[in-house]
Amino acid sequence: MQKVKEALAKSYQDSIKNYFLKYQDNNSDGPGKKSIKKQEKVLIASIEQYVRDREDIIQKWTDTPLDKMKGKTPGDVIMGITAPDTLLDIFVYMADNTDEIVPPVLIKRLKDFRNLTVPRLYMIAKENQNMSGKSGCQFSAAVSALGSIGHIECVEYLISLADEVCDSESDLEQVEEALIKSGTLAIEPILKKLENSKSGNAEKMLLYVLALAGSDKKDERIYQRLRDAFRSNDDKLPVVICFGVYNDSRAVTVLRGFLNRDRHNINQSLLYEIIGTIRKLGGTTDDFY
Repeated sequence: MQKVKEALAKSYQDSIKNYFLKYQDNNSDGPGKKSIKKQEKVLIASIEQYVRDREDIIQKWTDTPLDKMKGKTPGDVIMGITAPDTLLDIFVYMADNTDEIVPPVLIKRLKDFRNLTVPRLYMIAKENQNMSGKSGCQFSAAVSALGSIGHIECVEYLISLADEVCDSESDLEQVEEALIKSGTLAIEPILKKLENSKSGNAEKMLLYVLALAGSDKKDERIYQRLRDAFRSNDDKLPVVICFGVYNDSRAVTVLRGFLNRDRHNINQSLLYEIIGTIRKLGGTTDDFY
């Protein structure tokens, strides 16, 4: 299995490296020394183009036969593995030894065995939080995988991780991104989590995900949770941002009422955010100038 892991990781890295080399060759001015400014311009452009092409590049790698795999494609190899432990072993190796996201085909195969793999992904994230280097890569990969698998159990694990990494801004941001990928699946678990909860870093993040996930659903419980948080939280700025994301015009009355009472006692950042949010939601603010 070691040779399989190495072949998958190396071919994956090579596919990305070759993309950048080809792009740079196609956008070269020909022989001769390039200025630093020109090199930087080409590099930035190549990265921007790669982001646009990444899905196609990864899919091409997935579908391209490998000599070291006896002509099988990476997709064939991964989808043919039936042992969850082997899949997780490859997952960790890919996270450690590649500079890209773990290939979606591997996430898809992990999802096929989610009753066994999801708890293990959670433990990988839990054991590698607040770390750098390869451990940090394992945390990022595991958190992203939990978000991509898209199952209620994954959401619950991510909410637990939010509590555990609440003092690490970078780790908490990654959990947030994964929860956002979960979409409306995150609504019920977050509503339950926020019942009678404190207002810490994790809760502020969860409130934002709740507002975003529910912005098209317009669940009355979500608006009530936002309104209650605005009234009770000392730090009102994050909740104002959530009002804007949730996009419910009823918040105009709440925000205007607050300004009528307290606009002379708040800092400019909060004042401007409230005014901007009121306008976004269709309200008027001319009388506050």
